[in-house]
Amino acid sequence: MLFGVGNLRTCRASFRDPKGEGIYSVDVTGESKYEVAVKALKAFRQEAWASEAVYSTGYLELTVKAPEIQYKIFLKDLQEWLQQTGGSPRDVALRAELRSLLDS
Repeated sequence: MLFGVGNLRTCRASFRDPKGEGIYSVDVTGESKYEVAVKALKAFRQEAWASEAVYSTGYLELTVKAPEIQYKIFLKDLQEWLQQTGGSPRDVALRAELRSLLDS
């Protein structure tokens, strides 16, 4: 987990264009690094210019704001986490909710 339970935080999710043309970022809120990553992917998928580029990069850089903390989450790790079964009822529900968000 990125933060404590019930501790909603604002984060900046970014990726560097694989062609070196820029850094693309979006601010999202979430309680875990996976929740932030899924919400960022959802936002990037809505922009045709970013959709393919983020997958070519293979990871997102996450920066938690105040106090600032940085994470790198590989998209293959995110996908593996989303496909996990079992765990606490809260984790199972969160994964189902985030899979649904990403698929919509």
